[in-house]
Amino acid sequence: MICDEFITAIGYECLNSCIYNYLYNCSCNLDKSDIFFIGRGGKVYYESIGYQIYTNIYESNFNFLKKAGIHFTYKKFTDKNEAEHFLLNNIDTNLLISIRVNTRYLTYHTAFQNVIPSPHFINSLAVDITSRKIYISDGCVPTLETSIYQGWTDLDDILNAWSVYNYSCIVLNLDSIVTFRKGESAIKFLAKEEFTRFIKKYLKYNLEVNSWSYAIYRLFDDLKFCLDKFNKNELYEFTTNIVYQLKFCGFLTTKKYILEFIKNNEFYNLFYNEYDNNVAKWSHIDKHILKVGITGEHEYLDALLEKISSICNEESNILSKLMAL
Repeated sequence: MICDEFITAIGYECLNSCIYNYLYNCSCNLDKSDIFFIGRGGKVYYESIGYQIYTNIYESNFNFLKKAGIHFTYKKFTDKNEAEHFLLNNIDTNLLISIRVNTRYLTYHTAFQNVIPSPHFINSLAVDITSRKIYISDGCVPTLETSIYQGWTDLDDILNAWSVYNYSCIVLNLDSIVTFRKGESAIKFLAKEEFTRFIKKYLKYNLEVNSWSYAIYRLFDDLKFCLDKFNKNELYEFTTNIVYQLKFCGFLTTKKYILEFIKNNEFYNLFYNEYDNNVAKWSHIDKHILKVGITGEHEYLDALLEKISSICNEESNILSKLMAL
């Protein structure tokens, strides 16, 4: 990869963004949402213990690579010197490297100072050992509106952030991407099939464990239960955790992938504006959740539940019309 020619596009999830940006810069005609749906990233889980709501969004990246026939390896290194040696000797080969770092130690953007320390993937494009700099591509900088970073940053800062996860990285093989391009039309067709399968399942209103309706309603049933059970600090911590999970564990991100797929598909894009407005409503739900956590008032929770019910019904109507085409 030639740094001056590399283009970093904004993504919705860091590893998906890393894979997409490598494919895009290899002239692949694929969308981020194609990767997500082919990898079946929309499966949702809810666990009452710890009140955890999350999706299959991370695993979807590996599922996609396997289905697409793109060869990859997941590597770990035992020490800093070994990891640095790997970068120096492989960055300019036919290997495309995405490293797993901890946001606590990232210094190339101030946004990382304001988020909960968490795993994050970035693409490593070049190393200048003399100046101790590394050239990176990050398509998911957690600013208020997600932004990108592409450029040189301190190598030792990145190595420190990388060390938290035992210098683990995902390495794509450039030759297999070249082969993949020849079968892109079949992959695009598969993406549409998987999108349709997901939406039909998504629309089924049922209370089975790990259905979307079960997960969201069970989460807020638990919030209702905790409203009187928790003290002020516990309730605020609980609602803050809910907001974090909805934003970063796949729930809201899944809706962004649905929106992108609608936008980029000529059969569905007439519903883009409607669904875009619905996603915007979901994106602002965090303020209402935090208000419940701060006040502890049932009236705010009742208003929140009414709002969520309205947004859910609106979303179902839009997606039902889309599936009726």
